[in-house]
Amino acid sequence: MFLLFATLFNYAVNASVDLNCTVEWCCAPAMRNGNECHVKNATEIPAQIDGDGNIIQNATCDCNICEDGWFRKVMNNSTDMWIGDPTNCDSCSGRGLAIYNYEDEMWPTCTCEGRWIGSTDAKCDICPQPYGGENCEQCAEGVEDSSYPSCNICEDGYFADPRNHDDPTMPKCLPAERCTVDFCISNDTESGMRKWEWMSGFYFNSYENGVVDATFSNGDCSCGCGSGYFGPYEQDQDGGDQAFWLACQACKGRGESYDPTAEHGEMCDCRSGWRSHDDVWKSNNECGYCPYGFEGDDCDRCKADYSGYPNCELDLGGGFVGSPMYWVIIALVCAVGVAFWTYRYWSYVTVCCPAKKSTSCFRAPLIEKNEKHTAELV
Repeated sequence: MFLLFATLFNYAVNASVDLNCTVEWCCAPAMRNGNECHVKNATEIPAQIDGDGNIIQNATCDCNICEDGWFRKVMNNSTDMWIGDPTNCDSCSGRGLAIYNYEDEMWPTCTCEGRWIGSTDAKCDICPQPYGGENCEQCAEGVEDSSYPSCNICEDGYFADPRNHDDPTMPKCLPAERCTVDFCISNDTESGMRKWEWMSGFYFNSYENGVVDATFSNGDCSCGCGSGYFGPYEQDQDGGDQAFWLACQACKGRGESYDPTAEHGEMCDCRSGWRSHDDVWKSNNECGYCPYGFEGDDCDRCKADYSGYPNCELDLGGGFVGSPMYWVIIALVCAVGVAFWTYRYWSYVTVCCPAKKSTSCFRAPLIEKNEKHTAELV
């Protein structure tokens, strides 16, 4: 009996002597790769030995217990493989309530506490604007704490940014120094700069900077338009980006006045001969269409054979078209046409219908001709 006990003890010791089950042991693989590790406890599970002293399962180190708010990676349901190192406890950023791997998803998803969201599904690392604070339980900088939980009132010295950013880290209230021309054309963010550079060179939807100044007053940022430019600070409908807003985009520097209540395409009273559209397509309010009959860099004079600026109508009194000889020729052509058809009519009536009781004999010459041709064939 003593020999059997000694043998079992020896196997157990040998099975676990090199295990060194500690938190450091659990985190060693993650640390070597520069990853986070938040294992709270390490528990050694002894080896399993059968009655003959054979090791059924070696001793293991249980690293499953994570620090609060941290979770291990979970197993992918479709492959039955761990996603990442299952011992790291590096998911959910210490702010998680649970972690799941839904049936149709490749990566695990954290359920975050409070208002926290994740930059990836396996993190809870972003306190979205307009919230802030260490625990994301107060209003962000520039927002009145008294408005919590709505957080919709800007502090003194700040103004509201109406743009609906996809980036949850973009502040909703901006300091007064951010009220600039760049803000008025959405050229104050990295994504806006890229979009402005791209769209300003696109022939169909080119943007122009019609803003000349920006003024902060009473918690509001006002965008001042240059001569001939009009329009409020509003989302660009053609650009497609919810965070891309522009001011002073109407009339494109060629407007005399602007009526935002008018029908689309009719809001600008354009200078010179400029129009916002032709007679059919009312596609914009840009004063970018110089109608046929006008010319000049500013659409400010009539083309040849057109007169009466600013209407520029076809001049029928100049050149051959509209001259007396032109109308004489037109009259002669009409007279010859009338004479020809009159002759045809009366010649048929005189030959076929001497009694002039009917005009149905118009078909007689043709019938006679067909009968004659049939007789010759026979």
